[in-house]
Amino acid sequence: MFINPGGPGGSGVYALKRSGKLLQQVIGSNHDLISFDPRGVGATTPNVDCWSSIQSRKIWALQDVGVIDSHPGILYDAYARATALSGLCSRKLAGNGTAKLVSSDSPAGHDISSFVSTASTARDMLEILNLGGWEKLRYWGFSYGTMLGGMFATLWPEKVERMVNDGEIFVRFHFLILSFFRERRLH
Repeated sequence: MFINPGGPGGSGVYALKRSGKLLQQVIGSNHDLISFDPRGVGATTPNVDCWSSIQSRKIWALQDVGVIDSHPGILYDAYARATALSGLCSRKLAGNGTAKLVSSDSPAGHDISSFVSTASTARDMLEILNLGGWEKLRYWGFSYGTMLGGMFATLWPEKVERMVNDGEIFVRFHFLILSFFRERRLH
């Protein structure tokens, strides 16, 4: 069973290292757990990172809003935080006014933005599925992982055996936000 922990930007490898035993208890020992780091995430190279330094990332993590419903207005705080992070990443993607992401790990500073997407990750899942010798996908996606699962099912519906989308995101809203930031980058 393929697992994606969400994000976007969540490491599937780290998620299995951290929670694999618990997930195995949930799905049973008759299924293998399979995950991977999507392009630009975790142990992949080149690595895409919205932060200019490890220190910046740690400072951001220390300012987490906490558990939803822990106080009045926390949803607004979480939304504002997500919007700020999205804006930061959007500006980094825009670079010097062009829609290019040039990773410091990338050979000769090549633009890698066209290779880092939900569709690219879904294609990688298909490749792993084929190389593993499985005919159909069994999948459990969390948060953004539900969108990844939906993308896979849209592209290859005949390749889906079972799919659990846990923590559904509102896909139309997600694409609306992406469109908004793309428009702002172009103007």
